[in-house]
Amino acid sequence: MRHSERVLDRSEFLKLGAGIVLQAYLPDSWTAQQALVEWSRRRVGRGGAPIKIRIVKGANLAMETVEAQLHGWNRAPYATKAETDANYCRMVEWGCRRESAASGAAWALPSHNLLDVWLLAFGCCAKKNGVSDCVEIEMLEVWPTSSGARGCAMRPMALLPLCARWVDSDAFSSKRSLVSGSTAR
Repeated sequence: MRHSERVLDRSEFLKLGAGIVLQAYLPDSWTAQQALVEWSRRRVGRGGAPIKIRIVKGANLAMETVEAQLHGWNRAPYATKAETDANYCRMVEWGCRRESAASGAAWALPSHNLLDVWLLAFGCCAKKNGVSDCVEIEMLEVWPTSSGARGCAMRPMALLPLCARWVDSDAFSSKRSLVSGSTAR
């Protein structure tokens, strides 16, 4: 992270927008987020481009666990999903505060979880704090399976980008979304 900051602080790259992904399942993401916001504040204050911070729960937990076991290492991630979820909520809430938004940092919140998107971004954080303009919500490819739930979910979020990977169906570890018809329409 520090190397990226040094490069992006060079005069020839000061106007270049950049982004980073912070994985909430890693405990040090919380302090990294705070450091990035302060760096962004200084960078924008010098006339630089803002940065985008994408907060995810963490897509590599299973691989991190296997890697740690193979090498006899301690696992880097939180031990439980509840700890990861709590850190994710803390990071999103903090990022949606006015003082964090004033740093010039933009926030991207991709999620499979409709409840996360609704409560954190629309209900509790971004909208309430008046910072919706610096928060980008991205729904990932898993949608509610019933047409009623899908319709209710889509009305208030009709303009959300839907992020879907294009891969062969054999690449999915779970065929549930393909079989149940839960893909976005």
